[in-house]
Amino acid sequence: MCAYDDLEGIELIPVVSSNKKTVGVINRQDVLKSMQLLGRQPQMGETINDQIAKYITMNQDGITVEVSPLLINHYGTVSKAAFVSIIEETIQYEMRKFKKVMS
Repeated sequence: MCAYDDLEGIELIPVVSSNKKTVGVINRQDVLKSMQLLGRQPQMGETINDQIAKYITMNQDGITVEVSPLLINHYGTVSKAAFVSIIEETIQYEMRKFKKVMS
């Protein structure tokens, strides 16, 4: 099963500007085509968590998650699987920081 099978129920995704104004829509095929062109198809052996982790940036200031079609459900919100992965990555990051402090 491909990690991008989550896109099955999504037909249109809104495109918004930085000030949150709708500028258009793209369809599922547009997203899949651009992912293929950008080489973002999952490599053999990569898990969904590996794919989701690519969209998470963590530092002293906090956590940033780049929203991608992989992370959203058919309602346009972060999927449960993505949310759990974000929590797991955050816990692992904090545990690594804690271990460094304790060493």
